[in-house]
Amino acid sequence: IAAAYEQRVAARKGDSSAGKEPEGLVGAVIERLRTAYIFGLFDSQTGEKAPWYLNPLITFPGMFAFVGVGLWLTKLTGAFKLGVPGELEVPLF
Repeated sequence: IAAAYEQRVAARKGDSSAGKEPEGLVGAVIERLRTAYIFGLFDSQTGEKAPWYLNPLITFPGMFAFVGVGLWLTKLTGAFKLGVPGELEVPLF
């Protein structure tokens, strides 16, 4: 695992834009995101690249957004109610 990681880091460093330093904070953030490697659940043993939508930088924030929207809709519709029928209802949030 360590050897594969070192190979990926070396390959990414070789792809950088001719050793130029990023300009400013925004440039540094963009360079960091461009070269970020998340130990992937989607890595292939044959070296074949996964589809773009299986990129962990897309799927994980997407999952959090999906769950967040689901919770927001559940609260908006009033689907959660605590209490016994005929008594005062206690709101969950």
